[in-house]
Amino acid sequence: MKILKNNQGFTLVEVILAFTIIILLITTFAGAVLVGLRSERTTRNIDLASSMSASIFDYLANSKNLKNIINSGGVDLSSGSYSNDIRGFIEGDLDTVSPSVIKDQLSDIFDDYLDNNRFNYLEKSEIEISDSEIIDDLYNIKLTIFWAEEEGEGTYEIETMMGAD
Repeated sequence: MKILKNNQGFTLVEVILAFTIIILLITTFAGAVLVGLRSERTTRNIDLASSMSASIFDYLANSKNLKNIINSGGVDLSSGSYSNDIRGFIEGDLDTVSPSVIKDQLSDIFDDYLDNNRFNYLEKSEIEISDSEIIDDLYNIKLTIFWAEEEGEGTYEIETMMGAD
């Protein structure tokens, strides 16, 4: 006697296996998306910090601007180096720079980046200027930009040498 089996559908084992695979794929994909979003925020902050420092360096690359800043008295290199937070450098130590448009233009550059609400700039960001011992009127300039992130702080640091003829 033949027994006819009605095989419509999947067995319980097949259903559990299929759901397990689907759940693993969803979990992996969701994790990858979250890591990608976090990486995008970090990359955006690094881009903004590098753009900010490039703008400041570009302004200081004009040797007349740098010479006026060095000779202003606000930047004291008598000990061989000068260090201050960037806001203090722009808003305080550049008060004696002539022409005053230098301070105004650097302040505008600085404010343009801080007006961007996605960039959580930290006030401990600093500028260091030191006299190069290699050649007269050659200066080491180092910018360190700090910003707040969800898991702590981000840092971008760049250093170069510039001449003030």
